[in-house]
Parts: sequence; C-alpha cells; structure tokens
Amino acid sequence: MFNIVSAWGAQTNLHYNPDTANSGGGYWQYAGGIVADIGGQLCTVEVDDTSCGDFGSRYYVDVIADGYHWRFSDGTMDDASIDAPAEIDAVLASISGVLGVDAEALISAALNAANICAWEVCYAD
Repeated sequence: MFNIVSAWGAQTNLHYNPDTANSGGGYWQYAGGIVADIGGQLCTVEVDDTSCGDFGSRYYVDVIADGYHWRFSDGTMDDASIDAPAEIDAVLASISGVLGVDAEALISAALNAANICAWEVCYAD
C-alpha cells in the first residue's frame, strides 16, 4: 500500500489539438509524476507519455527510491524504444520486491495523476 504525497503534470506537446489527435500530430502527451509514501519511505515515480494516437502508445517510467533507480519504456508502438515484455516484467518484479508494493499499481497511479494534473494545467483558464 502507498499514499500519494504530491502529484504534478504538464502537457508536453505544444501542438496538441483534439481534432488531429488520432493521426495528425496533435497528440495528447504529458509528463509528470508522484511522490508516494510507502511505509515511511518516499518514492518518486516520473512518467513521460509520448503516445501518438492511432500509431500507438508509448510512455517512459522512472521509479526512484533511497539507493534505487529503475527505468523502462512500455506501450504498443512498434519501435526500438519500447522495452521487451520480459525486461519490463523483471523491472516491475524488482520494484515490487524491493519496495514491497504492487509496482503496476504504483505506476498506474503516477500515469493517472500526471494526466489529471496536465489536463488541469492545460484547461486552467
């Protein structure tokens, strides 16, 4: 179990346009993350979503805790920047084992929080 202490996010595609977000370059892309309290230890999860509409999803993840730093890229895009499923599974298992938390839930929380924060910043006016 973990508690989110802080969350942030911002849109990273200055050309975002919902009318061209599927295949025209106006993709919704964001970066951000969370600081989570995991049994008294603070952990930072940073995410960078570079998904490209109909071309697929792609996001980068960094998980940083005292003395540890894990990094991987996941998604559905067919390119060299996506890590192999076995590599991602190994990273998730390591995070879960070291931190004693469901790594997938932790990363999902970071992706969701960063996305919400980015939307809030984007439409604050």
